[in-house]
Amino acid sequence: MQEVRAEIALPSASSTYKLGFALGVLADSQLLVTLAGPLGAGKTSFVKALASGLGITQLIGSPTFTMLNEYYSGRLPLFHFDLYRLAEQAYEPDGRLAVESRLGFLVGQLEEFLEGDCLVAIEWPEHIRDYLPVERLEICLQYAGSRGRRCSLRGAGTTQVKLIAKLSEAVACT
Repeated sequence: MQEVRAEIALPSASSTYKLGFALGVLADSQLLVTLAGPLGAGKTSFVKALASGLGITQLIGSPTFTMLNEYYSGRLPLFHFDLYRLAEQAYEPDGRLAVESRLGFLVGQLEEFLEGDCLVAIEWPEHIRDYLPVERLEICLQYAGSRGRRCSLRGAGTTQVKLIAKLSEAVACT
């Protein structure tokens, strides 16, 4: 399977927004996007920009406590997972059982969503990495000190390889 990697400098919040927006504009059906990076790296802000590029008019919020928000007002539905709390719940009394139960439910929903035309964005994907399909667009946002942020892109599959090339081109032109 074809794989590609790219690095993009994001010197400002507006450049992060432009990248997310471009992804929303370019996205086709059945796209899975994972978003990794430390707290405050801009994952949810990226999803807000992506939603805007899809034409979604609803207010986009972080699903940290619900773990899933669904948006249907754009040209493709957006399913936004935030799995940060899965690790936290594992340490609660009976937490491991709760996490396994919640994980089974989330993976089932993910599989169902990916059968239709939609975009699925998952923050903190490391909690379910073993359950994710190989064909996905992985985005990692990292701090780059006074230079803003760096975005690492990795795609496996023909669609993702083409998408990364178009994203790199779109951001280079702005």
